[in-house]
Amino acid sequence: MWTHIAEAPILGHGISTDPNYIESIGTSAHNQYLQIILESGFLGISLFIIFLYQLWLLLRKNQNHFTGMLSSAYLIAFIFYETFEVTLFQNNFNIGLIQWLIITMGVKIIDPKKDGDCTKRTSIK
Repeated sequence: MWTHIAEAPILGHGISTDPNYIESIGTSAHNQYLQIILESGFLGISLFIIFLYQLWLLLRKNQNHFTGMLSSAYLIAFIFYETFEVTLFQNNFNIGLIQWLIITMGVKIIDPKKDGDCTKRTSIK
């Protein structure tokens, strides 16, 4: 992998590049971060890390809710899990969709005490 990453280190080989097509020996990245570097180079992995950090900041705003805490914990587990598998964008994308759903559930939590009770009807006079 590192040999092919070194061929195009800044912008990578292009999105959806599969290590199996580069080398015909049946290799796979089995690491989301190496796969991102192969596809979009160090520029792409830098943007991805910034994206994860921004997502973490959004989740930190809702740490006082169970859903926010659960989503934050799942994001940490997800970051670790992706060092062993490529589910985020390619191999098992259906699993990746479920992962994204669980992580982003904690981003926007409506607090009825803070935002007001949406079940009350207001009349216009």
